Amino acid sequence: MPQPEAHPLALPRAAHATSAWVEGLWLLVSIGLIWALYALSLSALQATKLAVLALPAWLLLGRWQPRAATGLWLRRAVLALWVAAFVADAVVRAYLWQAYGSAPDSAKMLMAVANTAAEETAEYLQHAKVRLLGWGLFGLVVWAVLLWAAPQALAAGARWARWSGGLKAPTWEQARRLLGALLVLLMLAAYASKPWRRLHPVLWWPAWSVVVADTRATWHDWELQRDAWLSAGQSSGVTIAPDAPRTVMLVITDSVNRDNLSLYGYGRPTTPLLDQEKSQLSIMRNAWSVAANTLMTIPSMLRLQASRPPGRPRLWR
Repeated sequence: MPQPEAHPLALPRAAHATSAWVEGLWLLVSIGLIWALYALSLSALQATKLAVLALPAWLLLGRWQPRAATGLWLRRAVLALWVAAFVADAVVRAYLWQAYGSAPDSAKMLMAVANTAAEETAEYLQHAKVRLLGWGLFGLVVWAVLLWAAPQALAAGARWARWSGGLKAPTWEQARRLLGALLVLLMLAAYASKPWRRLHPVLWWPAWSVVVADTRATWHDWELQRDAWLSAGQSSGVTIAPDAPRTVMLVITDSVNRDNLSLYGYGRPTTPLLDQEKSQLSIMRNAWSVAANTLMTIPSMLRLQASRPPGRPRLWR
């Protein structure tokens, strides 16, 4: 029985469609890998925001098709640096979260970095070298995989960033182009939104370094205030009687409800030693927290909180 002959253009078109979907799959895998890296330390929404911010490298560089060797190397270099910025950002965040359960912009991390000298940094690198080397190799492998998949992912970016076609019956090709158009719109919306845009590693880490410097400057302001208070106290002429106590002890409790302290009237003797010294104590019965954590509350309670100069940037999570 004679077999029907295939149309001479059928096979090339089918191969072309298959190639387009394979390239699109590599693009989605590349963006998904960046999302998975950020998901190690961030919420799904924040990981999605950063993955969308990483998308322009494939869409824009895919449209750029240089013919000269110099242009090809330049395109590869730009993509390599772009991908390295996001991979390094995600790996550093994941390391800090896995090791300390903290984000780089948390109060604990900011205080630790601001209060660390060069010698202490060298000691830490020596102490945690195995763990740091492991995370570094992990990031390097992810970076290499993304660059290895780059040719097909860039080809998909070139296709998806281009929209054409009329109001014909929907086809797979139009569905692919519609998905590409939606990705482009999402990318534009991400860069137009300040809460999304400021998460970009190129913008976020310079702002973080300024906040660290601002923290050091605040400590310097505290030192100046302390010296001013000591000078004012010495020049005030206040004298202490020979038999007066010379030691002042300030008791500050953390996450303790005063309703459960016998010092404040609770029936059970929960603070017996303080009860014995009640006549010697100045008990503060009404106090309000001025910050969300103890580390930031104590300076304000002691009136050591220096005012923030205008124009100093802050980080958002």
